[in-house]
Amino acid sequence: MKEIRENILAKLFTAIAYLLPRRWALSLGRMVGWLVYLLDKKHREVCLKNLSIAFGDSLPKKRKEEIVKNTFRNFGAFLFELLRLPRMSKDDLLKIAEVKGISHLKRAYAKKKGVLLFTAHLGNWELMGIHHGALGLPLNVVARPLDNPLLDQMLIERRKLTGNRVITKKNALGEIVRALKRGEGVALLIDQNVQRKEGVFVDFFGKKACTTPALAAIALRTGAAIIPAFAIPTDGDKYLFIYEKELSYKKSRDYQKDILDITHRATKIIERYIRLYPDCWLWMHRRWKTRPPEEEEDAS
Repeated sequence: MKEIRENILAKLFTAIAYLLPRRWALSLGRMVGWLVYLLDKKHREVCLKNLSIAFGDSLPKKRKEEIVKNTFRNFGAFLFELLRLPRMSKDDLLKIAEVKGISHLKRAYAKKKGVLLFTAHLGNWELMGIHHGALGLPLNVVARPLDNPLLDQMLIERRKLTGNRVITKKNALGEIVRALKRGEGVALLIDQNVQRKEGVFVDFFGKKACTTPALAAIALRTGAAIIPAFAIPTDGDKYLFIYEKELSYKKSRDYQKDILDITHRATKIIERYIRLYPDCWLWMHRRWKTRPPEEEEDAS
């Protein structure tokens, strides 16, 4: 029943998003996000808890509540942007975004060892990947399939609009390595909680967070360039897509130390962007859910 309800809503909202001009569709998305904010007490509380972990008392309660509201509104606009994407031409897609740091990206590709682009659930990360393909640099997007097959297929179709490929997260290593050997780009999201057996603990807003080591492990194995990439909403329903300078790294004799170093530095870059644009991050995810063993021992 849950899948049926989701599919009906997705088809209804897609039809509406196709009919409306883009600005109206995004405004409707924000209204839907606001409605979900009012109804979804569970995720409102998760957002507020995460904000308390991240900022403590340095942010007033009123500002935290404002960020939570904006989180839901922005995610609604994000979804409606995705729904209507097939209506947009390549030229339309290029017009709605300013790109900063394209020279960093070109230098990374010029090395011919492949490019690992990492980002976070910040702003419109999906649109940035699709825009990247429109620049003539098709990406390999690493993603976990959605639980709902129809919604997953809709998302895959949109990710492929500008020539990108989708690599299923499970057992993805072989495909990622082959793509990098061809000199292609691979996009990874590395800002969500993972299980202890799958991650390493690094500092995130002053508290240990279990984080995927995939970015670091693949870079150390292949020698690929690492580029931080972020998609920031701006005025007039446009975006600023930022490619930062390459994250340098060197292999040492201590593999685990190298993994922690790269993962820590990449996570700190993500934290810096979230601090700059707190209204744009997906605070409804339980980022600090997995705890290190020593905390459990202390609790016992």
